[in-house]
Amino acid sequence: MMNKAAYTILPVIIFFLHFSNAFLIASQKLAHSKHLKQLMTSAEVSSTASQSQKANEDASAGQQSGLKLHHCSVATGNIQNSLKFYSLLGFRDVNRFYTIKDGLPTKACWMELNGGGAFVELVEEATDPLADIEGYEDESPKRQKALNLVSDEHMMVLGLNHLAIDVTKSWKAIAEESKKEEGDNQAEEVREERMKTFLSALNEKSEKQFQKSVRLVIPPAQQMIGSQVFETAFIADPDGTLIELLLHMKTLPQELEPDW
Repeated sequence: MMNKAAYTILPVIIFFLHFSNAFLIASQKLAHSKHLKQLMTSAEVSSTASQSQKANEDASAGQQSGLKLHHCSVATGNIQNSLKFYSLLGFRDVNRFYTIKDGLPTKACWMELNGGGAFVELVEEATDPLADIEGYEDESPKRQKALNLVSDEHMMVLGLNHLAIDVTKSWKAIAEESKKEEGDNQAEEVREERMKTFLSALNEKSEKQFQKSVRLVIPPAQQMIGSQVFETAFIADPDGTLIELLLHMKTLPQELEPDW
């Protein structure tokens, strides 16, 4: 038979046993939770590291290829005229040199666009020193203009078709200047006719500096490429090489599927 003291302490012992068991279960759950969290964190770090490594590998592969577009070459009948024309579009000559073409020395020049590492190489077609001798001129090769690649006759000609220049920043500068000088009403008109305004300013600059008009080949039109909306126009250099002018108008809020 239990005495009174035993009856008194028994509930305490039972409570202690229940509490210890509950504490043990809670500790095990906490330890399991921490372990699971560590595993998840480790997986996330591993995934992030893997993605970062892939990005670095892609970038490294691009760098290791060592390839980049350096220049496009344009043949010209008069390199001085071409130097003037391309200067209107922001190009400056950085290297003038001689090269050999058809066994004859001819003038050439690298022109860089706004210091951005994009070059156009101008090469003047060499003239035969005997071309002016009577009776020889018929056998001397004649300079020709570039093919009119927008004509029905030559529209399907393959190969390099045109150069393209982004004029968006130049147009914005024109719009800001117009706003300062003419006010908001004129600025609104400039915004409505973006490419037309740029072409007008370009032609005015050409006539003022060189007394030559810029030849417009294809008038301004809108072109949507992906979610980007551009206004485009085509002009020609003094020898007939096509130059596309691109003016970014807006970016649509939604991503669009490729056309093909």
